[in-house]
Amino acid sequence: MTCLRSPYGTFKFLKYGHIIGAAFLWMGPLIIALNINSGLLIENYNCPESIVFKYDQGYLAKSDFTWAVIYTNLKVCAFLISGVILTGIPTIGILVYNGFFSGALIRYFLDNELLTVNELLKSTAPHFSEIVGFWLAGSIGLNGITWLRNLIITNQLPDIGSVIYNLRILLISVILIIVSGFIEVYISLA
Repeated sequence: MTCLRSPYGTFKFLKYGHIIGAAFLWMGPLIIALNINSGLLIENYNCPESIVFKYDQGYLAKSDFTWAVIYTNLKVCAFLISGVILTGIPTIGILVYNGFFSGALIRYFLDNELLTVNELLKSTAPHFSEIVGFWLAGSIGLNGITWLRNLIITNQLPDIGSVIYNLRILLISVILIIVSGFIEVYISLA
């Protein structure tokens, strides 16, 4: 039986393992935060420097707010991807932090009866493309671990197939983040 050549050598399961790993690094802390009382973490939501606060107060036009959301999300993606150079360390930290904070925020809304479960699902469903975009960017950052391991064990740099694969993932991630910025402003906040 012949297998397709994988840029990951004998570790063929790792082709999608980084995406799955990024998802678990985000979902694990989310689940933990949902199961503890984390209302103390959400006290400074109306920070005057926040772009959400400026938009809510009418200081930002909808189009400016859209690009501010997209810019902020692309910065998060850049930090997630920086793990490819920094052996995944910032990627792991950002995914864990974002997952935990998302869970804490959901728990806060449910504990204080600010939203019902149905309202919460309706308001967070449009953000799914944003979350997937972050997971994809995180998967690129987690590749730094694999590439470093391969460099140490086999003394080889990543091959072109691996680089092209990650560039495709990057393109998909950026498209998802841009689309999710428009969805967030024009659908979620509408």
